Amino acid sequence: MKILRILLLTVATSTLLISCSDNSNDPVRADAPSDPELAVEVDELDFGTEQDTMSFRIGNSGGGDLEWEITSPDEWLRCLPAHGLLRDESIRGISVSVEREDLDAGSYESYLKVTPSVGEEQYIQVYMEVEEVLEPVVLIAWAGQDLDEDYYMSSDVFILPFDGYLQIEYRLISWPQDYGVELMLMSQSQYNYYQNGESFSAYWHETVVSEGFHTYQSSPMPANRSMRFIVDNTDWGWEDTDFDFVNDRAVYDVVVTLYPIE
Repeated sequence: MKILRILLLTVATSTLLISCSDNSNDPVRADAPSDPELAVEVDELDFGTEQDTMSFRIGNSGGGDLEWEITSPDEWLRCLPAHGLLRDESIRGISVSVEREDLDAGSYESYLKVTPSVGEEQYIQVYMEVEEVLEPVVLIAWAGQDLDEDYYMSSDVFILPFDGYLQIEYRLISWPQDYGVELMLMSQSQYNYYQNGESFSAYWHETVVSEGFHTYQSSPMPANRSMRFIVDNTDWGWEDTDFDFVNDRAVYDVVVTLYPIE
């Protein structure tokens, strides 16, 4: 009986030693996955004035599944997809777009918040510029003007609000066509010479002889240039009247529009 008790004690001791032995080489423990971890490729996106779409990548640098969501406080900034699931050590591309259409000109700044199901949220700063959209501006609109021979008509001085070119739409309704009616764009100082019958220069000049619609375009002109528009039925310009003792009257419409340079 004493010998049997010693044998059982030896087996029990051996079993205890085996269960408490080092198991660091256990393959199950060695391959156990780490916690999921969000990785974001960028921390800033700059769309400038022209770009509408950019992209970046997010990933799960750990183990297990990682749910994520991307949000923004501004409606003009959107991303696709905006949420999803990342398996362990997987990567996902994200497309980001901006909408400028309803925004005023200026500089804009916002952010994307990437929120993971595990770990801390991350932020991407976003910058964008909206350029001013210039619309054509009508500077002069005269209708049914009746200009006697030896008279001229001048606009007030106007200043160009932006770089552009002038389009002159001239409709000569009634005209004997004995000589030409002159259309001119000139500075105030040159206008003073013109009024005094002295030599002058013009930014733009055209002579119209025939009735009907006539459309002309000036060369590009800089912003802040001041000038006058003149319709001339005198001898002060480059065209002489005919002095046939008949009143050569010019009846016309004219529209002068400034167009931006695209």
